[in-house]
Amino acid sequence: MSAASATSRASTVSSPDVPIVRSQRRRNRNADGNVDPEEESRRKLGGIWPHNMSPMFALLAATLGLFNVSRFALLSIEYGGNFIVQFMLLSFLFGIPLLCFHACLGQFLGSNVIDMWRISPIFKGVGIALLIGQAISGIYSIVGVAWMFFYFRDSFIAQEDRYKWSKCYEQIRSCSQPTNYSFSLEETIPDYFHARVLQRSAPWSPPLSFVSLKFELAFNLAVIWMIVFVALGKGLRSYGKVVYAFGTLPILGYFIICVKVLGYSSSVPTSGVGGVLDRTPWNEFFTDTKVWVIAAREVFMTWGMCGAIVMQITSHNRYGHSLRRDITVVIGLTLFVLMLSGFLASACLQIINSRGPYEYIMSSFETDQSYKFLRNLRFMRQHQQSNLLNKQEEFHNNLVMGVAVREGDDGPGDHSGYHPIRLATELFPAVVAIIGPGEFSPFWAVLFYFSLVAFGIAQQLAIWHCVINGIVAFRSCCLKSWETTITFCTCLLGFFLCLPLATELGISIVYHLDYVMGSLWWLMIIYVVQIAAVLIVRGRPYNGESIVAVLVKGPGCMANWCVPMLTFSWSVVLPIGLLVLSVSSFKMGHFCDMFNWRMTEGYAYWPLWARQTGSMLQLIPILLIPAVGLIQCIRYLSSGPSDLFDRIKLLYRPDFRTYLIPSQSASRTASRTSRSQQRSERRRSGRSSRSRSRSPSPTPATFPDPPPKYTPPPTYNTATGARIAKMLRESIRRSIRQIRDMTTPIHTPGNTVTSMAAMAELELGRGNREDHHQTSITSTSRHLPPAYTSVILEMRSHGPDDLRMPDILSDRLSQLVGCDSSEASTSGSSSACSSTTDCTATSSSSCDTTSSAPMSAVELTRLLGESFRRSARNTLRNSLRFIRNGKTAAKPTANERSVTDDDDTTDTDQGGRHLVHGAVRIHRDPSLSNVVVTLPNAPGNHSESIA
Repeated sequence: MSAASATSRASTVSSPDVPIVRSQRRRNRNADGNVDPEEESRRKLGGIWPHNMSPMFALLAATLGLFNVSRFALLSIEYGGNFIVQFMLLSFLFGIPLLCFHACLGQFLGSNVIDMWRISPIFKGVGIALLIGQAISGIYSIVGVAWMFFYFRDSFIAQEDRYKWSKCYEQIRSCSQPTNYSFSLEETIPDYFHARVLQRSAPWSPPLSFVSLKFELAFNLAVIWMIVFVALGKGLRSYGKVVYAFGTLPILGYFIICVKVLGYSSSVPTSGVGGVLDRTPWNEFFTDTKVWVIAAREVFMTWGMCGAIVMQITSHNRYGHSLRRDITVVIGLTLFVLMLSGFLASACLQIINSRGPYEYIMSSFETDQSYKFLRNLRFMRQHQQSNLLNKQEEFHNNLVMGVAVREGDDGPGDHSGYHPIRLATELFPAVVAIIGPGEFSPFWAVLFYFSLVAFGIAQQLAIWHCVINGIVAFRSCCLKSWETTITFCTCLLGFFLCLPLATELGISIVYHLDYVMGSLWWLMIIYVVQIAAVLIVRGRPYNGESIVAVLVKGPGCMANWCVPMLTFSWSVVLPIGLLVLSVSSFKMGHFCDMFNWRMTEGYAYWPLWARQTGSMLQLIPILLIPAVGLIQCIRYLSSGPSDLFDRIKLLYRPDFRTYLIPSQSASRTASRTSRSQQRSERRRSGRSSRSRSRSPSPTPATFPDPPPKYTPPPTYNTATGARIAKMLRESIRRSIRQIRDMTTPIHTPGNTVTSMAAMAELELGRGNREDHHQTSITSTSRHLPPAYTSVILEMRSHGPDDLRMPDILSDRLSQLVGCDSSEASTSGSSSACSSTTDCTATSSSSCDTTSSAPMSAVELTRLLGESFRRSARNTLRNSLRFIRNGKTAAKPTANERSVTDDDDTTDTDQGGRHLVHGAVRIHRDPSLSNVVVTLPNAPGNHSESIA
């Protein structure tokens, strides 16, 4: 209720984004780690997970998917143990901290990548760029899940039958081969993918046109989008239950099939684990920079590529949710499944080399001669030296859906070296075809492809959940109720955008989008801007120590090392590491060739228009950041507070104590609602004055205002109560200190003991002739007791050796009371007071002759009590007047003022007036709001204050 609070409320202004200003959620959490009810209600408005384990299984979909499982398997057999160890080291260095940053930021703010920028509106373009990148990756990567449906369906065969990918296709080849079909697997397996899955009519030439839509592939896409809509149609109510199935079943199935294949490979001379680690050139661990770059890119794709999804998932958590448990389980399961994937690929490779006999080579999807991935070693004597590891001149560009192998620094002319999902389309089909369904049951093939389909659908659900909530976050006040409709429209739009991928040219479109968007150097730059915007530009209370509090709660051993380590990693390691990795990927991955628009140079595989389109797709997310920032600058600087610096502060660093919830549409809705309410009130008042019988017309629907917050009355103000208590406490302490010092003699310059009260009375006699305030005092028949300050001063005037102290004290009180009564009765005559004062000043014996009967101790106690209570009442009355008027009862105009100008003397008792007129100097203490009276000839600091 103070002026400072009123000023802070007046300085709070509405920005162009949101008109309604509410109190910022308080950072003082309860003992159990929960937030206040207002913050909890705001989180519930955005949606809360229905089950405690739902966010953990949803986070698994962000780190474990169909594509990173396949990529890790291929890179493990190509680079061996060097890649695995480097992947683990770099994961703990910056991969897992990047995952923790997005998870902690999402739960700390309770917001996704769009509405989180209420903390710094100028960086809203970062959220839009991340949302666009996730939407594009979700549209083109879903076709890989549709491909897996073909393998899953064709895995249901009898043990006497043969897999379809081990049969010859008469549409593209002459099938007059010997009866032993295993000799032609290097042709039948790739023919199945290109002729059956992709349904290419002429695999001997690269796809050049759309030609026709493939019905089976389009139907698979439609089924997947229907699953997405059913799982996300009811928001978290349905998605929170679906994640239990898509989070547990694929991991369990993948673990079972890996154990089965690894157990079967035990009969092979070199098992899966030994094939990866035993034949690794460990002397190149530190010197081979290409492997370090590939491992760093794979770390980023596993832990950081889905940062927007991680933020969206954790934003639905309650603040007190155990995020540390979820992160620990996700990290452990992700590393476990990836290690299993690497050993599975190595076991598959050993089975192919031993039972085939074949050698695995890198393929390219363009023609029937380039997409062969097996080399027949039946008539070769050197098959013992299989090509387990990659050649030194090859560089594996790990993209999102697959790996593109480039030989040397020159780009390929007719072949790209790209093939998607090699583990599922090349390695595992070759293993089950070589072993045969009689020895290796088809159930294991069904389980393997079911697990991959579940991995792909789970990740697609997480991506599209992020996209839907990002769209809703733009106008959450009006779009939240349309979430089901938005889900249906986005799924329908995504299906139509995927239809070009179901044509013969679809594989080329997939490679183009994967090469452009899967380069990810642009995403690393956006993450650097995001980290700098949150931790540096915005800063407190959104610094590293505050954000990591949702992960590590309370003191302990983990808090001692985890909090500083994560804070340092977020502030230093992540920005530097992401910038270095972005530059290295851009250069070593040859993504810079896309920006060479000369006809005869650059990445000659793509035509000029494809390179121009690809470069623009990479630059658009980055250019959105300054573009949206410019728009936000125009909006915020054109309206708002009158001070320009306040507008700039609202633009990049709004006040921590206020945050703006609704969007601009809410302001227009609120203004329209208020205007309609005013018009309806005017109509009702006009109709009631004209006619009471006419039925009123329907009024527009209004929403009840929220109940106002309770404001305590001024008398209960904590600051005022503390001030009163402080004044009373100081007054009591001062009185006790004066009683203790009452035996201390006061020496005048003439070495005579003089009463301070007597000196005050001498001055009072002279001052009564000049004080015009005394004329307003009327005589009363009842003698008021003197103020306790005068009594205390009189008690101090006697030495410790005086044995007649009670009598003398009673005499002095009687003289003061008599002086007051004579003064009131004579109305201006001061002879009685003068005589008494002179008597007191000359000698104490003369005062004894004129004194009345001595007062008893009971009467003295009563006088002191009444004086103290009267002083307390005056103090309380002045304090109440200060509260009502918003200022002190009497505002001083100077530090020192005369008695005639002091208004507070009229509120004191008559004993207080004696003290005031006997003072040499009177001034007001600004810290205590009291009048300080300094007595004459007092050694030291003998000042008293009258409230």
